[in-house]
Amino acid sequence: MAEEGLVIASHTIEAWNEQLEKGKVSNKL
Repeated sequence: MAEEGLVIASHTIEAWNEQLEKGKVSNKL
């Protein structure tokens, strides 16, 4: 259970970082 939670958390952080990068790019435009 703990390992599964860490995997889900890491995927969530990766997706969150992708959204941040997309936001930065759109702001530059």
